[in-house]
Amino acid sequence: MRRWIKFCLCLVCTLLAIAACQRPGGQQTSSVSSPSQDCQVVQHVMGETCVPLNPQRIVTLDGFGLDALLALGVQPVGAANPFSSYLDDRLVDIPLLGRPQEPSLERIVMLKPDLILAFSWYHQPVYDRLSQIAPTVVYDFNHGRDVQEIVRFIGQTLGKSETATQVLADYDGRLAAFRATMTRPPTVSLIRIHQQGVGLMQ
Repeated sequence: MRRWIKFCLCLVCTLLAIAACQRPGGQQTSSVSSPSQDCQVVQHVMGETCVPLNPQRIVTLDGFGLDALLALGVQPVGAANPFSSYLDDRLVDIPLLGRPQEPSLERIVMLKPDLILAFSWYHQPVYDRLSQIAPTVVYDFNHGRDVQEIVRFIGQTLGKSETATQVLADYDGRLAAFRATMTRPPTVSLIRIHQQGVGLMQ
């Protein structure tokens, strides 16, 4: 009887020891969804994405992202065809991926990006496919100062918040200097003509 009691006590102690050894393992499993030391979680239009802390091969799929990257001093490894020609001289060495509305996924794969910047208007339908290629963040745009918000967002995503702040401060300074030269500001209408019709900027 005593041997049986000793056996039961030993069995209980063994089970408790095993359970104690397994607790750290359980905690390690629960941390899988947490960001690692090599990436940060970025909240965006489509949810959240763990973005590399220092991405080196960035693909941008619209003009807003391209403008922001170049302003921040970042050269993308690929970009969608820009709508305007004012950046042509800076795109000589950047592979183009087709229209922003229909970027070539095959070309994107070949570039082996470690981060994709996408635009909500065009790329929500292909977000899942883009995310299979590389971590993808999606930003939105309405009007007005949203362009500056995109610069801030991309700056934060790339760990370049201070650079983004300086870029925007320089822009505001140039804008203020230009306004000072306009003693009698003209009345201007901005009209955008596209396939869907005509847009009037107010």
